[in-house]
This record gives sequence, structure tokens and C-alpha cells, in this order.
Amino acid sequence: MEKEKNNTNCQNDNLETNAQQKCKRRRTVTVAGTAIFAAISVLLYITKVPPFVFPIFPLVNFLEINFSEIPALIAGFAYGPLSGFLVLLVRFLVKLPMSSTAMVGEVADIIYSSSFVLTATIIYKYRRTFKGALIGLGIAFIAQILVSSLANYFVIYHLYNEMFFNGKMAMRLSNKYGAFTPEQFILWVIPFNIIKNTIIGGLTLVVYKRISRFINQFY
Repeated sequence: MEKEKNNTNCQNDNLETNAQQKCKRRRTVTVAGTAIFAAISVLLYITKVPPFVFPIFPLVNFLEINFSEIPALIAGFAYGPLSGFLVLLVRFLVKLPMSSTAMVGEVADIIYSSSFVLTATIIYKYRRTFKGALIGLGIAFIAQILVSSLANYFVIYHLYNEMFFNGKMAMRLSNKYGAFTPEQFILWVIPFNIIKNTIIGGLTLVVYKRISRFINQFY
């Protein structure tokens, strides 16, 4: 994660031939790289067996950690925030026909993932150092927890409740800790996202640091 060199402005129509070729190569590499990371993200997203996905809390085993955000973060760090978002979008569109939640889960996932990936990669875009990546992931960590908590409390919980439980989710999913209310659900969501974001952020730093030089050779 070295400081970004001064890149040619590919929006300039008066570029010399060599600069134009360099810009074309960068666009090609960006498209190809984004497609590769999107394919990896899709595979990680739809593979529902350990170690590719695993629950954290047995009582709420539908809160599962998967690693499909890591390719999106790497694409965003390597090629820019738009590439990171496109990886998430492809993942979302591929998964929709296989949805078991009437698309509620997939919509929720792309909202949560976008808040994490876009925040981290936008910050890294303007501060392309290891410290910049840490700052980006740290701020994204907080942003994703806020977005997921608010969305779950005000929207997602109630959608699941009405669509799948006829308004009786608190009763049907009650456990020894009490009724499964929106407030209790958030008490599971927040620690889950703290654990998930720590794992995803840590693995992203390790993987990207190892492959960034290889990526930069072609970019």
C-alpha cells in the first residue's frame, strides 16, 4: 500500500498517444479486475458451507459471517470505489433469483455492505497508504454498524416480521433471554457486526497487502 503515483488524467481529450494507450490499458485492467473480484465475491456469497460462511451466535444463526465483502474491498482499494460497489452489485443481482427471503435479505446485505465498502474505499482513494487504509476501514466500521443498526431496527425487522411471521416474530423466536423484540434484535446485531467487521477488515488488510504489488504491475 504505497502512496499513489501521479496518474494520467484519462478524461483529457488532448492526451498524447502513449498516454492514451496507458489510459486504455488501465480501463481494460480495471474492467477485468473488477469482473474477477466480482466472480470471487459471488462464489463466497452463495457458498453456504463452512469455512466460507458460519454463524456467530447459535440463538440467531441467521446472522452469518461470509467473506464476500473482502473481494469488494480489494477491488475498491485497487481500482476505486466504483469498482468496489460494482462487485457488490453483481453479487446482489446473481443472488436475487436464489433468494430465500423474498429479496429482503439481499437488499439488506447490499445496504450494509455498501456502507462499509464505499466508506473505506472513498477514504483510501484520497489517502493511498497503509495508514489511510486503516483509517478508512475504521470509519467504515462505525458507519456500517450505524447503518445496519438503524436499518434493522426501523425497517428490516418489521419486514421480516410481517412477511414471514404475520407480526408474531417476537413470540415465535422467543428464547431464554426474552421476547425477540426489535430492541433485543439490535442487541444481537451490534456485537455481530463488530465481530464481522473486525474479521473482514483484518483479512482485507492482510490479503491486499500481499497482492497489491502484483495488481499495481498491471494497472
